Amino acid sequence: MPRKFRGRDPLDAVPTVYRALLDNAKEGQYVLDRDTHGFLEVNQAFEELTGYSRKELLNGNVRAEDLVPPRDQRLHEDKLSISPHEHHAEETYSFKLLRKDQGARNVEVTVAPARCRGRDVVVGAIRDLTYWREMERRMRNEISLQRRKTIEAARANVRLFELTEQVSTTYELTTSLVKAKNIDELFRESAKVLTDKNGLNCKDVTFYLLKNETLDVAYSTRRNVKRASLSRNPRMRRLVEGRMAEPVIGKHYMMVPFRSRDRVFGVLRVEFHHAAGKINISSDEPLARGRWDIFNTLVNVISVMIDNLRLYDKIVQQTIIDPLTQAYNRRYFDRQAHAEVVRARRFEKRISFILIDLDNLKEINDEYGHKAGDEVLRQTANILRKHCREMDIISRYGGDEFVVILLETGSDDGLRKAEDLRRLIAEHKFLAVNGSPREIPVTISVGVASLGERIRDENQLFEAADRALYLAKSHGKNCARTFTPARKWTTKGVRPL
Repeated sequence: MPRKFRGRDPLDAVPTVYRALLDNAKEGQYVLDRDTHGFLEVNQAFEELTGYSRKELLNGNVRAEDLVPPRDQRLHEDKLSISPHEHHAEETYSFKLLRKDQGARNVEVTVAPARCRGRDVVVGAIRDLTYWREMERRMRNEISLQRRKTIEAARANVRLFELTEQVSTTYELTTSLVKAKNIDELFRESAKVLTDKNGLNCKDVTFYLLKNETLDVAYSTRRNVKRASLSRNPRMRRLVEGRMAEPVIGKHYMMVPFRSRDRVFGVLRVEFHHAAGKINISSDEPLARGRWDIFNTLVNVISVMIDNLRLYDKIVQQTIIDPLTQAYNRRYFDRQAHAEVVRARRFEKRISFILIDLDNLKEINDEYGHKAGDEVLRQTANILRKHCREMDIISRYGGDEFVVILLETGSDDGLRKAEDLRRLIAEHKFLAVNGSPREIPVTISVGVASLGERIRDENQLFEAADRALYLAKSHGKNCARTFTPARKWTTKGVRPL
């Protein structure tokens, strides 16, 4: 929130800022009377989500309880009863929203108590989870379908008694793959399945993932395995491009592609014990054919699960990454700030916040254009990433503000880092590319605060950094300042994250 509105009743700004923010929000926003549970204000997104008009919601005929099913009423009442004086008063919970048309939507609600114009209110933001729940359902169904296909294919192709024990053991191990939480864990569990002596009994396995013109080693049971360059291996290139009808088979090894939607995204290389020999995929001999069927089905299952996990990771990244700068967004910062401060206090570690504000970004947008302003934000984020440690957390906090969490860093080191970043930004050549290239003068003001006896939690730490930033601005900008309160703060009165 701009500083000129701090400390004011948000409803005082209804004709200008408040109404515009409310109406243009993509998520449903509402203000609820804590005593009557009647709606005091809603935005258009909230109307569309509930199916009720603004007039119906504000005239008192529709209360918050009318939108909550009976099974979630207790949860709803508990969340609305939180006190604004609690340390973490903000609450997030999920339930099925009852619409006016008798339909239901899966939603996630974040509520926070407040006091406005002499009354206790609850400010809420509501998000439609229908798409994400449907995505989860489809992923679960796909995994379940592939599991059923695995079982059916394994059972259908086991024709000889000698293969029965091997197939049974392999199936039991395969079911453990479903519990994998990420791709690294999936590779480790898959390697166990493939090399298990009672299962497929492979000697070694290596998982490659395609990246540009190279197959990078994602996991291997062997040491010192090198990545494979497609430009130097024509047969591997044909396999990756899908121009080979069958996998690459050697005397004691085989390479099978991982496919997703008719696109190859990786390769599995397995090596067999000399006594086992190679898998003959063209043989009609039941034992050889059954062994290949099990192996091929297992590879297909792993392919689907890799694809699903990568899709899930992509969805997760989209929820925590700022699309313009590729820095973390405010939601991620709020979550990590609390976790890192709690960890620092528990283990008596140092931690500092650096709050960065681009000086005169509005003037840059007016003179050079908004595309130039966006490029300044992107390059600023790149400089911060390049000159901060991998363990530090860089987030875009607002339109022209960034915040950096410096782990295991005290006040003096934090100020030195802030000064280094300020100097690097000032010395960097930002160019406007619309028309003839022109250099854009860019500077930043920086506020630094560190955890200590007078600053005990993330809210106080951010507030101290914010006050330090105000000091930097008031001293002519393009400088870094620190702030330490003269006495120990209480939680009350500190602006929450």
